[in-house]
Amino acid sequence: MSGHQKNGLPKEPQVAGGFGFVTVEDRQKWEQARQLQHRPESAAKAFVKGFSSGVTEYRSKLNDARLRAEQQQAVKEEHEATSAKTIRRTIKDAETVDIEQRDLRDQLDPGFEF
Repeated sequence: MSGHQKNGLPKEPQVAGGFGFVTVEDRQKWEQARQLQHRPESAAKAFVKGFSSGVTEYRSKLNDARLRAEQQQAVKEEHEATSAKTIRRTIKDAETVDIEQRDLRDQLDPGFEF
């Protein structure tokens, strides 16, 4: 019950925070947090961060390149499998066949003229 008064009601800072009021203590806490965030980092830490981000980017590009190569290979293999292949054969003994030309159309009624 450290946040409440003896009568059970919340203390003044809690009431002020509940209604969105900013207290001096809040401003001090925020300022301390800002100062901690803006501490200059050491050269070693900056080097390690830069190196690791470079390695991560390189690995990402390498993986993308491998995936693209595999996809292109799969497309190439699919194209080779589905494309028609031309096969030339030489027929040594040729046979000549006569085909009758037939007119299979029906004749119009000769009595009807246009």
